[in-house]
Amino acid sequence: MKLRLKILAMCLGCTLFALILQTLLFQRTSSEIIYNWSKEESVNSLQNMQNEIYAFLKKMESNLIEVYNEQELIKALKEEQTIGSLRAGFYRKAYEIGTTDFDTSDGVVSLYLYTPDHEIISTYRRAMTPKHNYPSDLYEEADACNVRKIQEFVESGRTGMLVSSYYNEYRSTDILHLVLKLFDNRNYNKVIGYVVCDVDSKAVRSIMEKYSTDRAMYIWLQPVNDRAALSIGVLNPDEEDIYREITGQIQLGNEDGEDARSAANQEFFEVSQNKYGLTAYSLMPQELLQENQKVLTANVILIGVIMVGAATVLTFILSRNLTRPLDELMRTMEKIKNGDTSVRVNTRGRKMRRGVFGVSGRFREFLFREPPSQVPLSQELPSQVPLLQELPSLGGLDEIGMLGQNFNEMLDRIEELAEKEKKTTYLLGQAKYNALQAQINPHFLYNTLETMSSIAQIRECPEVSRLSMSLSNIFRYSLNMKDHFSTVSKEIMHLKNYCYVMEVRMQDGIRYIYEVEEEALLKKIPRLSLQPLVENALNHGLRNKRGGKEVRISAKHEGELMRLCIADNGVGMDARSMNEKLKENDIRYVEQGKSIGLYNINARLKMLYGIDYGLRIESAPNQGTKVYMEIPWHEG
Repeated sequence: MKLRLKILAMCLGCTLFALILQTLLFQRTSSEIIYNWSKEESVNSLQNMQNEIYAFLKKMESNLIEVYNEQELIKALKEEQTIGSLRAGFYRKAYEIGTTDFDTSDGVVSLYLYTPDHEIISTYRRAMTPKHNYPSDLYEEADACNVRKIQEFVESGRTGMLVSSYYNEYRSTDILHLVLKLFDNRNYNKVIGYVVCDVDSKAVRSIMEKYSTDRAMYIWLQPVNDRAALSIGVLNPDEEDIYREITGQIQLGNEDGEDARSAANQEFFEVSQNKYGLTAYSLMPQELLQENQKVLTANVILIGVIMVGAATVLTFILSRNLTRPLDELMRTMEKIKNGDTSVRVNTRGRKMRRGVFGVSGRFREFLFREPPSQVPLSQELPSQVPLLQELPSLGGLDEIGMLGQNFNEMLDRIEELAEKEKKTTYLLGQAKYNALQAQINPHFLYNTLETMSSIAQIRECPEVSRLSMSLSNIFRYSLNMKDHFSTVSKEIMHLKNYCYVMEVRMQDGIRYIYEVEEEALLKKIPRLSLQPLVENALNHGLRNKRGGKEVRISAKHEGELMRLCIADNGVGMDARSMNEKLKENDIRYVEQGKSIGLYNINARLKMLYGIDYGLRIESAPNQGTKVYMEIPWHEG
């Protein structure tokens, strides 16, 4: 089989196997998971609904507690004044409480103040129309207003707020009773009155509708041993019978209506609320939960068909795009093996340029990017394990097999060419380095010899002896080219000899200051790197300087760097232009002989340590110049 057919068969086989296995596992395990997840979502929705309803009831309770601020009313109730006195003195109190302590959005439709003997003191009704009609005294319509639950609550030892309800025939809706007892603050067991706040059920119904996930899901609120407070949703005739049976059992004391719901083909959920005794219930047809499973099963089958089709098309396209470049690459590698290195091929949308395999170009630059002076010739090319063992010529190989055989033969040729290229690059680097280091200006030595000759002719002086010794040291140090490196300590000694000779020659009275850290003295730096920088400062920075002249030489350890600085207080220079040229590191500047000291040292540093290191200049007109030499601390 061709490689393309192998890839196509493998991908399609894996895809089909995965889809069949997924379908089988889904049928066995996902049904129960989805079913339980749906039930859990329903319970969580009821819990969130209960939390929001609790927050609403808590707010209403806080508003009712504001009645205790009506000190005159509370005082009169404590004194157990007659009902006539209470009605005469506080006949508008319910109106004041209903309009002051509650917002319009709270939905308060009426408010009643009662004595402990259930006698009405004051009544507030928000509107009185044929449609919006509410009783002036709940006890006048006791059965219709479900006042029996209010009486039981007031006469019991329960505290807190009672939540009950009644059906208002004029509004054709349920009205919530919120009942709060009033206690004597000197005797908390004594009830001195109570408040009944009737609330439009729209405020709570809007909360319930927000958490109803489907119209087939029926939700209602019902306190224990009380009628259903309010409900949302639609029930069919059979479900209405189940609903009445469950609510009836809860009203009689069977808290969860277990007997009724066990016989129903419904899912029954409940979430209680302990503080206000208000429980949320819901009925959901089992078909609604099973529908989710059917939809998911159909989606899995549809996804499987789409994946098989997409895998077929994509595999065919990808396999064709994979094997076509391999064919072309194989032919090209055959040409490279025969010595034709100028060919180019397109593979996966990219050109393979000449020299990618080591003949020339970027690969060679990457392979040999280490500085040649730091790589001993004996270690130029590390031993390498061949990437592919040479294969015998076999018939019937596919494209990959032929590629491996040809690539192995090509690697042998690459290794031979790379060895030659490495040696050539190393020798060229050595020649460039020696050429750079040999360019230190020899005119200094000749001028100094002439100075010594003049001094010796004019007078006999000990200075001649010292000058001769300094020159001898300078010659000995400068001409010793066996090692390209020296220590900071030796460079400083050589620099001091140079400075003494220059002082004798020029008589400029220059002050030299050395600030060298002790730990830097034994660090290695390139030979003859400090003296040219001082020479540059004398010739360019201090030559036209008037007044006191000063050169400061410092060497410090700063983080991962050793920073050497030659600073003068001379006339300054154009540091920006000079830094750009130093960063450019063009060898032509050295060859042209302009500022040979700076360019020479900068080129050597970059050759030895890399392009991130070298010289950097800080200078401003008439404010002196600082030349920084930065090299790695661990290299020294």
